[in-house]
Amino acid sequence: MFSFNNWKNFRDKIKLSNAKMVKFDLQYHQCNFRIMYSLAQNVFIIALQGTQKGFILNLEYYQTHHNIKNELYKTLANCKNIVFDPNKKYNPFDFLIELDKYIGSNEINFSKPTKSDYQSINKYAIPDEEKIFFQRWIPHNAGHVTNKNLSKIENLLGYNIKEFCKDNNISVGFRSTPTERSLEMIQDFKSDYKKFNNT
Repeated sequence: MFSFNNWKNFRDKIKLSNAKMVKFDLQYHQCNFRIMYSLAQNVFIIALQGTQKGFILNLEYYQTHHNIKNELYKTLANCKNIVFDPNKKYNPFDFLIELDKYIGSNEINFSKPTKSDYQSINKYAIPDEEKIFFQRWIPHNAGHVTNKNLSKIENLLGYNIKEFCKDNNISVGFRSTPTERSLEMIQDFKSDYKKFNNT
């Protein structure tokens, strides 16, 4: 479990800029990461620029259970020029600490992401899935949302949206390319559901 000390200040900065979702770059030693964050989702979508590598960092409030796959672990270590040593392993918390420092600093410069940004960053962050973008809500009058769908919702859209779907017995349909609605939904998913819950 890792706690972001600057999470609240970062969110306050976004709100002051009248944004709901932002993108920014983070230089981590020799690597440059492009990152998106949505207030409603409470998720960092992270892509390593110049590669097809990345990951999603899901938060529950200001905390995350970092689950960095082996390949990404090696990538982050390479950013610091660390050669694998079983007796002195690279600690992925190092990346999270740098991210936490940066989002709390005055140096951070964020902007509003476009649909193209959203598509490219997500494709790198989630390389193993084809249908990763929100398509529609599927409310259940009979039956229940499956654990498999809830797991996919959490992995792709974050803890907040997963809990909303669990509490309201809603499944999510996904598509392989984003629409404008895909981008708008993650910025205000509750309003989107109210608007489109009959579709």
